[in-house]
Amino acid sequence: MSGPHGEEQPGYPPQPQRPWQPPSQPFARPPIQGFAQPPAQQFRQPVGWRPVEPPPFQPLADRWFSSVGGLGTAVSILICLVALGSALFAVSDWYTYRVVKDYVEGSVKDPDRLDRADLVAGAAANGFLLALLVAGVVFIVWLWRVRSNAELFCAGRHRRGRGWVIGGWFCPVVNFWFPKQIVDDVIAASDPRTPPQIPDLRGIRGNGLVVAWWLTWVASIVFERLGGTDYAADVPDVGDQVIAASLSTISAVQTAVCAVLAIRIIGLVNRLQMSRPWNRWWETNPWAAPAGQYLYGPKPPWPTQ
Repeated sequence: MSGPHGEEQPGYPPQPQRPWQPPSQPFARPPIQGFAQPPAQQFRQPVGWRPVEPPPFQPLADRWFSSVGGLGTAVSILICLVALGSALFAVSDWYTYRVVKDYVEGSVKDPDRLDRADLVAGAAANGFLLALLVAGVVFIVWLWRVRSNAELFCAGRHRRGRGWVIGGWFCPVVNFWFPKQIVDDVIAASDPRTPPQIPDLRGIRGNGLVVAWWLTWVASIVFERLGGTDYAADVPDVGDQVIAASLSTISAVQTAVCAVLAIRIIGLVNRLQMSRPWNRWWETNPWAAPAGQYLYGPKPPWPTQ
């Protein structure tokens, strides 16, 4: 009989060597003393996502992270200018209302004063539109960069392609929800607690700050389009002027609230991306688990360890 190390034991006839065979039920559970042994079951991997393969196309593999701190500061300043321009536009509407009221109901009939009111209103409107245009362009550039970083941080699938980072603001109908979804996915992918190789981001609940910002932004646009006074030189109805000025005031307040929320979102995204290690997702541990419960949902959509 062979010993533990293969040597022959004296007094026993030699036994033929049999080739090793794998067990019929690998990874079966050991029997439990005192209980009937349940039927053995083969071990299975826990249900969840699988590691994502590295990107097969070269453009993503050659990309690297971009710092967005300075760009975020610039867009925050421009957003403040937009809020200021909206407030000045509302003030100009009230000035136009007062000039028209004095002309219609007062004793002074000065057409030149009506023309000056139109010049003030035009300057305020052009200043607001210019600030909105510049801030919008810089904001889209900032959003493009943080989206690019988010794609390197996490393999999770975004709900919208990169082209919608720009087109989502200008395409009719879908511009009422596409930009919000893009920002939600960027925040989810940028959070340090999101596993780098999670396959999809749709299971992560959105941030309430983004919801408040987007609802305020849409409401401000609606009231802004409803508002807007007529030319003072046309001597419109005084009642129409006061309604338009009131709507402009409501829009200015909503724009100010929206500006504060937008600046907070920019700061949140910048902090998340600066606090997460700049490691591309295909170069990290494929089974890395989050550090704790996800901040923006009741529980993470990935299997905890």
